[in-house]
Amino acid sequence: MKAGSSAQALAASMNISAANAGTGLGAIAGGAAIAQLGLPSLSYLAAGIAVLAIVLALAMARPRPATAR
Repeated sequence: MKAGSSAQALAASMNISAANAGTGLGAIAGGAAIAQLGLPSLSYLAAGIAVLAIVLALAMARPRPATAR
């Protein structure tokens, strides 16, 4: 909240919106996986989402080189 001190309410609402979107998309993906592939496929779907989240987190945490001014 330090970086967005002038828009804390917006940042908080975006955070909650992202969490709700993740919950909804997870339910949609899980329902589709059950309908198409059966209940055992949920473990593979969950593992794939977890790996994707780890890769995304590592990509975002990678230090970026300083830009020339």
